[in-house]
Formats: sequence, structure tokens, C-alpha cells
Amino acid sequence: MHSSNHIIKFTDDMSVRSRTVVRCAVGQTEEFNVEVGLHQGSALSPFLFAIVMDQLSEEVRQESPWTMMFADDLVICSESREQVEENLERWRFALERRGMKVSRSKTEYMCVYEREGSGTVRLQGEEVKKVQEFKYLGSTVQSNGECGKEVKKRVQAGWNGWRKVSGVLCDRKISARIKGKVYRTVVRPAMLYGLETVSLRNRQESELEVAELKMLRFSLGVTRLDRIRNEYIRGTAHVGRLGDKVREARLRWFGHVQRRENVPEISVTHSSVTVNEGDRVTITCNGSGVPVPDVDWKVNSLHSISTQQATQFPPHVHSLTLTLFNVSRDDNLSLLPCTTENIVGMSNTGSDVFLFDFTAGSSYMVM
Repeated sequence: MHSSNHIIKFTDDMSVRSRTVVRCAVGQTEEFNVEVGLHQGSALSPFLFAIVMDQLSEEVRQESPWTMMFADDLVICSESREQVEENLERWRFALERRGMKVSRSKTEYMCVYEREGSGTVRLQGEEVKKVQEFKYLGSTVQSNGECGKEVKKRVQAGWNGWRKVSGVLCDRKISARIKGKVYRTVVRPAMLYGLETVSLRNRQESELEVAELKMLRFSLGVTRLDRIRNEYIRGTAHVGRLGDKVREARLRWFGHVQRRENVPEISVTHSSVTVNEGDRVTITCNGSGVPVPDVDWKVNSLHSISTQQATQFPPHVHSLTLTLFNVSRDDNLSLLPCTTENIVGMSNTGSDVFLFDFTAGSSYMVM
């Protein structure tokens, strides 16, 4: 306990009365207090925030893609406006009752392939702003399903990356092979970001190819007047076609989706067990999924003495056996849940323990 209090005090000292500065093009600002939000530059603050958000949203969080959350950025997907309003209200209640606040000004909604132009989404009677495009984690989604704006942003991101290393790419003393490595390391990842999930048309793929060839020609000091074919430019810099790389990324992503299962499955050996007061109870909870889920019995509030023993069966099953010694009547109507969780999501179930006191002629139930 002394060690835990020491860690808590140490964490609290890092967060209370914290001061920081902002670095900009003309230097650094004066120090100011950080009273709300994450502490920029801190490795601990985002980690603690993620733990808190996972705990606060445990009751309302759904599996992907219906709920997607990165830090304090949340996306809620539903098939109707009514479901969106209901889920939004559930999230608002779950967060604001614990001291957090849902921003009304930053909350937006978008309808994909909307057929009806009527209807709005409201949050506590206040109309939520409707948009035609939505940006999340650097990728832009359009309401009509097109990806033209995202392609243009990828091209712009590629040029921004090229300008940052133009001093190296345009240096005549550096070989074309080294320039190609720098390009593949710095510029191309910026252009490929998120394109594995984008349905590119031939015209949009050509737009990316043209931008890439312009960068390579500038880097090698070659113009159109030199009449050098694109294949020779790519071969000199050892840079493959961007369209082929997009297809490779798409197939790699498809493999991840194929290997991804749903939320882990969960089962218990006994949904109900009948015992006498003072007896011993043994129940096993099995969780299966890819990757192998963590299994946990929530028995912190029980008065009965309990032990847990974990066993893993290849390839994807994790079992946790719970043993209750000297079952107490104080555990009457207590919750005895078991949860399984992996990176995909979480499942839960429970077991009912029926308790009979033959001397008093009454019955108790532990849930």
C-alpha cells in the first residue's frame, strides 16, 4: 500500500501546477499553466487519459466500426438518425456524469449516401452541425463516397515532405540510389497514408503517379525536354510504381481484416450452481478469440475467500477457474461476472450461485 500511495503521489505531482511553453517559428512563448487537456510532450499524460477513457466508456463502447475512439476523438456510426441520437446521448451521459464535457461546437455529423434531405440530429435539444466531409485521424471521408479530396491531400502531403528534404534530393553530389531511398523513406509514406482503405479510380491513381514523377524528375534534374521515359526515371531512383504499392498495401490490409475475428467468445462451465452455505464452488470461464483474450473474474466485492487459476489452451482459448471457499451468505445478490477482452473488443457473462440454508429454511441467491 505504501508503494501504491507513493506512485499516486508521484503521478499527482507531475500533473498538478504543471507549466509549459509553446515553440513556434519565431521562438518560444512564455511559460503558462496547463489546467485542462493533455500535457503536450508528456509520455505519461496520454497514457493515463487513455486508461480513464477506457474505464468511462466501458458501459457504452461498441465494437469497431460502430464505435471508434482515439484519445478524446470519438466516431459513432449508426444506420439511422434515431440510433445516432440515442448513442450520442448515452455517451454524453456516461462522460458528463463523471465530470467530463462533450463539446457541442466541435460535434458534427455526416450522412453517407443520404437519400432523404429532411431530419436533423440533436444533442439535448441542440441541433448538431451537419457536414459534407469528415476528417478523422488525418483521413477525409466524403458524404457522397468519393475520395477526390483525400487524394489531393495526399498529393499535398507528399509535396510537403519533398520540400523538407529537397536539399538532399536536389543535391547533385548525392547518387540517384540514395535519393531514391530518401524518397521512399520520407515522401512516399506521406502519400500512401490511409490509401489502403480508399477506393481509387484510374484517374485518381494517375494523379498520384503524375505528382510522384514530378518529384523524381526534380530530384534527378531531369525535365520533359530531355525526353527520358518514366520507366528509366523509376529505374534510376529504384522507385516502383505508386499504384503497385497502393495495391500491396490494400492486400496487406485485407489480410489483417481476414485474420480479424469478432469480439471474443465467452462461456462458463456452470450458468448456475446449487450449494450449501460454507461449501466450495468451482466455476471456469472460457474466452476464445484472435488474439487470445484476457479473462478476468470480477470478485473484488465478495466476502467469500476466492482463488483464480489461469490455463491457456492452444491456439486461441484462455480459461480462468474461480474457486470460492466457505461461501458466505453476505454475498447474497452479489454480481459474479466474467469478462474477456482483446484488441478487438470485450464480452462478458456471469454465473448464478444459489445458496440454501437448511437450518433456517430460507434461500439466498448470489448473482
